[in-house]
Order: sequence, then C-alpha cells, then structure tokens
Amino acid sequence: MKVAFIGLGNMGRPMCRNFLKAGFPLAVYNRTRGPEQALVETGASAAASPAEAAAQAEVICTCLTDPAAVTAVVAGERGVLDGVRPGALIIDFSTVDPGTTQRLAQAAKARGASYLDAPVSGGATGAEAGTLTIMVGGEREAFERARPVLQAVGKHLHYLGPSGMGNVAKLVNQLLTAVNQAAVAEAFALGMTAGADPKALYDILSTSWGASAMLHRSVPAHIITGQFESGSHLELMIKDLSLIQGLARSINAPVFLSAVAREMYTMARAQGLGRKDLSAVILPLRQT
Repeated sequence: MKVAFIGLGNMGRPMCRNFLKAGFPLAVYNRTRGPEQALVETGASAAASPAEAAAQAEVICTCLTDPAAVTAVVAGERGVLDGVRPGALIIDFSTVDPGTTQRLAQAAKARGASYLDAPVSGGATGAEAGTLTIMVGGEREAFERARPVLQAVGKHLHYLGPSGMGNVAKLVNQLLTAVNQAAVAEAFALGMTAGADPKALYDILSTSWGASAMLHRSVPAHIITGQFESGSHLELMIKDLSLIQGLARSINAPVFLSAVAREMYTMARAQGLGRKDLSAVILPLRQT
C-alpha cells in the first residue's frame, strides 16, 4: 500500500519517518520546497504537486496548518482531487473545523475516494515516537481500511462516527488544552510575582488537585527554565481557539473560558511571541 504525505512540518516529518520505518512506500510533497530532501535520502520519493502525489498512492495523507491550507491542497488547482484514484483513501491529520471536512469529504466522494478526518494529539514528541492519539471521523469501512496506516503513526486510535466528528473531538481537546495552559500560566505568574519558587510550586501542584497534563508538560520544560523556543507554536493555539468559537457559534453552545484564553494568547502574540511555545503565554503576565 503506497502512501502519499503532504505537509512536512513539525508533525509531518516525523510521521513520514514512521511510515518509512513501517515499510510503506512513500511519496512526499510540501508547499515550501526543501523539507522533502531528508526524507528522499531515507527512501521516500518527491512529488511535484499534490495531484502528482495523489496519483501515485492508495492512501493520501495531509497534515497542514489551517482550513484554508487543507482546502487549497485537497481541492485547489493541481490539488489532491485532481490526481486521486477511484477507491483511494484521503486522511487529513490537520486540525480544522467539521464544516471544512464535510465539504471536502463530499468532493472526494464525487471522485470515488473516501475521506477521513483524523486530527492527532501528542505533539512532535508523540509524532516522533509513533504514539499519537488519533481521532477519526468518516465512514467506518474507510477507518478499518486505514487502520494499518494509522497504526504506523499512532498508538491510540478512536473512531467517533460520521465525517467531522474527529474534528469535534480534537477541538474539545484543544479547548481544554488552551484553557489549562492559560490557567497554569496565570497561576505561576501570580505565585512567582509574589516571590514563590516555581520549582517548589511545581512539586506541590504535581501531587495536588491543581495537577494537569499541561502543568507537567509546560512547567519543567519551559516556565522553570525560561526556554520557550521549541514546542507547539502559540499562534496555532489562537487558530484552534478561533475554530472552537466558530463551532460553538454554529451550534449555539456557550464557551466562555475559551474566549478569555484566546485574549491571553492574542496578547502574547501581539508582543511577538506567536512562534514561541504556547506556554509563553505566561510572559506578558510576568511583565505587569
């Protein structure tokens, strides 16, 4: 089963390496030329366009930044749908809104292809280790057909129902992630400004009700060390919070805390922190 992979960013590159390790023939494409070369040197082939990548493969994977990028790569000029074979399977690992997925799934169906939304959680570390959590929406038969491919990059596979439901689950996860990270930042800014040692605070909170995955992820690696250069970019969380608020508006669901968190991340981006790790949301709070 030949796989094509489009989008060779912080997540896409390690996922591709795991496909190669699992023995899948792999074609790769990136909109900005260059990232393909290291993968070509380890056994992948490079395609000149998404359409060319799709024409070579039975399974076409995308991992891109936002709905506009996914739409352009899949349905745009020389996009995946221009080259996809009947019977092929398209798997989108991106974090986008359910509406975008449902439109693209219908367009793929018109070409005789199946489409799965399969956003992931676990970050670059999980992508490197092949231990991602993958949340899948689409036809059950397509999910079962995709299982060997998904198992090459993920450890926890969850089928959630019709097209777009993987996106819903991912946005719920991102809401909790964003709000928890913002709460960690605010709590540590308060404690540190009051003179508390952040290492001592972390040790206490690690065994208290204040513990959370974001506490364990962000405090030792970033807040205690003051190193915010690597990790998941803060500006991507703003994008996800915008998607969360759009989904909430479309179904008339209140999401009060996501709005507050978005303001905090937006303030950090306005100070030039958009390409820092999302835990850099603490920095403006420490300047007041």
